[in-house]
Amino acid sequence: MNILKLNVTVFSSLLFLLFAVVDMAVAAEYAEGKLGKALILDGSSHTVKIPHYAGLKPDKAITISAWIKPERVGKGGWAWQQIYRKEDGNARALMAIGEYEKKHSLCFGLGIGGKYVEHGVPLEPAKLLDGKWHLVSVTFDGKTIKFYADGQEIGASTKATGSIDTKGEAPAYIGCDKGTREFFKGGIDDVRIYNRALSEGEVKTMALGDGKATVDGIVGWWKLDGDLKNSATKTATGSEAQFRGVDRKWKAAPFSLAGARLDIRAAGQAAVRVTIRPIDSKQEFPYTPALIEREYPEPVITLRKLDSTFKPVIAQVGPLTVKVTAKPLTVLVTTSDNKPVQKITFTPDGKMSFVLDGHPVLGLGEGGPKQSGKWQDDKVEFDRRGRDHILQPRYDTMAYGSRSPVALLAGTGGWGLFVATPWGDIDLTSKETGTFTPAVPIEPGTVVSRRQQRQGRIGLPPPGWKTDVYDVFVFDAHEPAKFMKDVSTISGPAVLPPRWAMGYMQSHRTLEDDAQMVSIVDTFRKKQIPVDAVIYLGTGFTPRGWNKNQPSFEFNRGVFKREPKDVLSDLHARHTKVVMHMIPWDRGRLETLHGSIPPKSGETVDSHHIASYWNEHNALVDTGVDAWWPDEGDWFSFHERMKRHQLYHEGPLSKTPNVRPWSLHRNGHLGVARYGGWIWSGDTHASFKTLESQIAVGINHSLSLSPFWGSDIGGFYPTQDLTGELYARWFQFAAFTSSFRGHGRTWQMRLPWGWGLDKMGPKESNTPPLESELNNPKIEPIAKKYAELRYQLLSYNYTLAWEARATGMPMMRSMWLHHPADPKVRSIGDQYLWGRDLLIAPVYKKGATTRDIYLPAGKWYDWWTGEVAIGGRTVQRSVDLATMPIYVRAGAIVPVDPIRQYTGQKVDEPMTLKIYRGANGKYTLYDDDGISLDYLQGDSVQTLIQWDDAAKKLSLEPASKQTATRKFQVELIPDGVTRLIQYSGRPLELNF
Repeated sequence: MNILKLNVTVFSSLLFLLFAVVDMAVAAEYAEGKLGKALILDGSSHTVKIPHYAGLKPDKAITISAWIKPERVGKGGWAWQQIYRKEDGNARALMAIGEYEKKHSLCFGLGIGGKYVEHGVPLEPAKLLDGKWHLVSVTFDGKTIKFYADGQEIGASTKATGSIDTKGEAPAYIGCDKGTREFFKGGIDDVRIYNRALSEGEVKTMALGDGKATVDGIVGWWKLDGDLKNSATKTATGSEAQFRGVDRKWKAAPFSLAGARLDIRAAGQAAVRVTIRPIDSKQEFPYTPALIEREYPEPVITLRKLDSTFKPVIAQVGPLTVKVTAKPLTVLVTTSDNKPVQKITFTPDGKMSFVLDGHPVLGLGEGGPKQSGKWQDDKVEFDRRGRDHILQPRYDTMAYGSRSPVALLAGTGGWGLFVATPWGDIDLTSKETGTFTPAVPIEPGTVVSRRQQRQGRIGLPPPGWKTDVYDVFVFDAHEPAKFMKDVSTISGPAVLPPRWAMGYMQSHRTLEDDAQMVSIVDTFRKKQIPVDAVIYLGTGFTPRGWNKNQPSFEFNRGVFKREPKDVLSDLHARHTKVVMHMIPWDRGRLETLHGSIPPKSGETVDSHHIASYWNEHNALVDTGVDAWWPDEGDWFSFHERMKRHQLYHEGPLSKTPNVRPWSLHRNGHLGVARYGGWIWSGDTHASFKTLESQIAVGINHSLSLSPFWGSDIGGFYPTQDLTGELYARWFQFAAFTSSFRGHGRTWQMRLPWGWGLDKMGPKESNTPPLESELNNPKIEPIAKKYAELRYQLLSYNYTLAWEARATGMPMMRSMWLHHPADPKVRSIGDQYLWGRDLLIAPVYKKGATTRDIYLPAGKWYDWWTGEVAIGGRTVQRSVDLATMPIYVRAGAIVPVDPIRQYTGQKVDEPMTLKIYRGANGKYTLYDDDGISLDYLQGDSVQTLIQWDDAAKKLSLEPASKQTATRKFQVELIPDGVTRLIQYSGRPLELNF
């Protein structure tokens, strides 16, 4: 059990394991303990940190005691569960349950005379696993260590002699193990530290006192009762226990309705904005970077003395009717024809409640519940009801990936809700009522280095974030299209991506040299598998990346044998863009992110200003870097996360003013679309369950965070589930997500031809794919087929990106958005609409030969066979490995391009307009140069195409000032009739 050595090198590595390896988010709750509420940890959750330990320095003698109710960890036994630990480079104290000399033991360790000593005495596992609370204690008097369980001495050791090391100001931790990455599982309560060795009688008194008896000499006492306050009277000032990685308390902070004013005004086509702020507030709205600055109409309703009894106030606010009543303060929103939209209630304890109407609730940003154990057996969360959502951004893995929460709910019964301010949690455990609880802001001074990022801000608002204000948007979502448009209006319309971002992107990890980089692109071209961009990971995240160890702006000359500019020029000559992986500087160099590019009047342009930080990138732009993959940033506050998106939008524009930027992020929030930042779901595990979950994640993200999303094809972390079959199924799905990217460990298996090789290249994992999965010739043709389909739908997809800007509609759409009257579609999270007209049903079952698909009412065409199916029912589609079901709505007009090898390739063949008969059709085809910002000034070509099904008449006309002459091949389905037409940019009608 000798896991600790008293030297700086080992200590540094332990610190790295604690702060850099542990990826789980807080999964703690409270249960009845010995002193009120006790902390419950689940074996993978974060610990409790006691950051201010300076005054707790027993140097001659010590006693540590705690009430525990442990559960078994792992398959064998307790593995190694720490009840208490204090350490820095000089002083250490430890009490734990672990395996000492291959026996379940109560363990104790101390730093004495510059050496670390540890001992353990056997425990009876059955006794501590009986579901009851037990007191464990250890004493040291300078000569002897004694161990106690439930007040009875169970062993002693005289191997340790001397004074306890006390140099340094070490924090303490409850519930963690840095060396083995295990965490306490079960209940911990009433941890006490004494500056002397208690007698056996005193320990027995504490045991018999059920936690209520005290004896003299306490220097630290943590009840862990939810407030996490240090209860000792003589402890260092400010000593307080806190959740590591959260550094906040989730409890309502009472605010005075008597000293506040309420304003309600129109906020869009079908939305109202409800604002509560102090009467003396100088700002009309509380600031949040989630919202774009824009003019709002004057409030229709303004009230003061909100805690008083006043008569109901009723007014028409835009198209909606609003009624305000008192005690409790309640805002009821209905439609003009008296359909209920939402009722929100504010209470003096600071909370806000809202009505749940029995229909699924979607949105809430990206991610899902924290997973552990046999997570592959969990039911996928699509409907957000039934859980208390802690809106804490986190790095996470398994099926859902990273969590980027947004307090935006899409009620499929016909309402939407966005709490712009304050930050908080949303409880959806009740069937009738949801509750929003504001978060108490984090304390100043909690920011730490990158290695310690999960001890830091973890995406929370900055210190000083106000909790005595509310800024809430209520949306009428009976017509979901209006809801999405209003969300886009308040958060800022999406900027258009460069056209090349619609293509396939190949990510690379462990690199051999620059010749390999170029040869991979050559292989794409030789095999005629389309590709538009290559992405290179940074060193440190892989042994040999594009740069020196991250964070670095210098090329890795171990990889780049030639001049980097020449290598990137060769890649550009092969018509591929170059995207570089970046992580932020450590906090020592980047204390905060602030400002704008160019700096606005009054901004302090210091080394932490985003203009200063961007300047570090300019040399890379000169070398040929086209776009950016800003990874990590988990320790940034909410405001800084938004600044980082702003940085990678305004920074490139400052260097290349009329070239559209593009960046891919793991962290995001509502509002990033106006900075062109795309989100991917982070480092997921390779499994069919993950693939299924990612469908739901992408739909909810697209409803509430941004219109542009994607995932790593195959899942980032390889497992034995990563087979050619899983890769093919994920590739098919990814062809119908915004970000179409192959990425993951054992990276050469993420190449479209990787599964046909006889070697998998760098394994980069302890759980690589099975060797038996190699030499599979079936996978490459499937990947090529769907890559070609992606490029055939280039014009359709590019039009979807424009629709995201113009209408707020995402590319990946919940079926509820276009079929709100169909209650069946509201809870379906394993299929979706790609735009309005294509229904995508990814296959996520291993070995599947059929796929059940729900088709909304109407006539639907099988994309592959042209067969007609009548909707309003579930159909079963036979599938082979090469087939992912796609259905097309009758009345759809789908532009299909010739196959390109890259998006900018010129082709001679005309675009085909596939017209699916059975209903009238209307479609606007969008086009521009795909590169510049000229579209912001209206430089685009929009063509309105309409189909009259009864008359069999097609009409085309310009829908923009600019027009273009082009040929179209028109194909009627299922008729099989085709006609080549010439469109000159003037109205044209054709009869078939």
